[in-house]
Amino acid sequence: MTDAVGYVTESAHLEILAPWLNLARTAAARADADAEVLRALSGVARRLGVASEALAWCEAALALEDSAAGRTASTLVMLGYAQRDTEDPAAAAATWSAAFALDPSSALIPLDLADLAFTAGDFTAAHTWAERTLENDPASIKARGAVLAAQYRASVSTDGSDDRAGDVDALIDLTLLAHNHPGTDYLRQLGCPANFGHWSRGVITRRASGSPASLGRLRGESHSRSPSEGV
Repeated sequence: MTDAVGYVTESAHLEILAPWLNLARTAAARADADAEVLRALSGVARRLGVASEALAWCEAALALEDSAAGRTASTLVMLGYAQRDTEDPAAAAATWSAAFALDPSSALIPLDLADLAFTAGDFTAAHTWAERTLENDPASIKARGAVLAAQYRASVSTDGSDDRAGDVDALIDLTLLAHNHPGTDYLRQLGCPANFGHWSRGVITRRASGSPASLGRLRGESHSRSPSEGV
């Protein structure tokens, strides 16, 4: 079984896939393994639960590029994933920022940076990076969701302890976006109670049930209240 982004999570499945990991290790150890091969293999290692090896292979890929034509955004992106998965988000942010400087038209790198900032609780930075993603790819459903999620979370307390409604429109629009794109797991992750705390769980789930009509009514209710009244 894998999680929403393709990481193998069941120990029994990891055992079944162990020969593939060993094959990747053999390939990475070859003297002729170039940067492209190493960064591709790092993705295999991460998904099979050995992020430390993915990190080593990406660092080796970067060293090869440094001794040749120069660093590429692709290798920096994969290095950032390995750094994130080895619980070094600050390094991942710096690496992805460097990657984005090399590839400023990318819509994937700023979204990764938005996700990283969101996880760290820096919702202003998350909103900025999500907006940049949307600039590069105006049709991106994920970017639209990331903008709305960061917009809402920036409007309420970071610990979810107060009862302010915050930017209700952003939260409702995110819920509607997820409703209209049921196959996009990313949107459901953005809108989960763990991200939005007691307000979204108590109001969106209990009072609106996620239907477009009821969410529209909830939007009207929130606009009829004073800012200090809460929900």
